[in-house]
Amino acid sequence: VPGDVSRMFVRTLIQSARLLRRPFVRPYRCDSPTTRRYMEMRLSLDDSGLLRWEHRTVRTEPMQHALHFTVQQQGRPLARPGRLVRCSMCNRVKAGQDWGEADQVFTHAEDDREILVIYGVCPDCLGQRKIPR
Repeated sequence: VPGDVSRMFVRTLIQSARLLRRPFVRPYRCDSPTTRRYMEMRLSLDDSGLLRWEHRTVRTEPMQHALHFTVQQQGRPLARPGRLVRCSMCNRVKAGQDWGEADQVFTHAEDDREILVIYGVCPDCLGQRKIPR
């Protein structure tokens, strides 16, 4: 899981499943360059105490245009000034102070190059609100 915030978020999900000892479901997105994929993850403990982590696709829809993201490596210049953050849960990107859909933030001219990002978790997803639709 790339990004410290994302890694801590996943760790918290795992710890919650173990502590609550009851199943819970969290929505998330797992997009391809051309498709928005709305997903759900279900975490539960089986009878032996092992964590079961299941994923299912809720729905898909096409992007306005293709986008290719790459995780920012240390020491490499950023594609835009400042840090471009992509949410690990909803896949929105932080553009300035606002979070928005990536295919609405970036233009067609940027389709053929990699967009360098660091991964984090946006305030909406940290607050466990529903994934923006």
